[in-house]
Amino acid sequence: MLLFSSNDIMTLLSNISENYRRKLFPKISNLRGATRLHLVLESLAMRNITVKGGEGYRTKEFDFKMSDREDLRYVLREKDIIEEITNELNEESIFADIGAYHGFFTLLGNTISDQQIYSFEMNTENFKELEKNIELNQNKEKINLENKAVWSSNQKLNYNKQESQSSVGSGKSKTQSITLDSYFKNKEAPDVIKLDTEGAELEILKGAQQIHEEEETKWFIEIHEKDYYELSDYSKKDLKRFLKQKGYKASKISEDGNREFIFAY
Repeated sequence: MLLFSSNDIMTLLSNISENYRRKLFPKISNLRGATRLHLVLESLAMRNITVKGGEGYRTKEFDFKMSDREDLRYVLREKDIIEEITNELNEESIFADIGAYHGFFTLLGNTISDQQIYSFEMNTENFKELEKNIELNQNKEKINLENKAVWSSNQKLNYNKQESQSSVGSGKSKTQSITLDSYFKNKEAPDVIKLDTEGAELEILKGAQQIHEEEETKWFIEIHEKDYYELSDYSKKDLKRFLKQKGYKASKISEDGNREFIFAY
């Protein structure tokens, strides 16, 4: 679990709007646990935040910057996933962030691992924010940014441009897709992959046959109920069945309505 100190809470709450404050305070005040996570608003003009994780139970240190305090929602909504991914990563981990959005998990992996980091984001506007956040940080040379969709085949795809919920479908925006097998054909495959792609998860897994057969990759996957997104014509059971057929074990990390995050290994 993640814990804010009282000073951190006051620093945060004194610099955000009253409406946003009412939404955040109940969530922040209920956080408990062994990991201390500090959020510091460094510059109100730039709205930069620094995210730091202190040594705690099963938790490694991390420290990185992001350009927009709105990305604090990752800390509030994804606290269990943050801790689980942090626990699985180490200095030798190759990490892939698929559906990177503004790069929270990309930077989390980058600050823990000394190896290559791969970050995929198909939405062009989100990709600009991702690039901006990468530039704020050190050791960015080992981060590989790809403004492409990951899919079951290499092709042109349409997608709906909806900020954090962009999904492949009948939208007017176009992107080039790649498979994980083709992308990592001449590269060392990731040890850990975070997969949050608004309904494309099963298609992406289908495009990673060699990784399933030859590697011992660990997956953190967000899944939704069938038809939640335009092309997500599979159920949670379908995806879990696929993972089982490929020899993975899967456990639930968190669940929120029709949204579930699982760990497959």
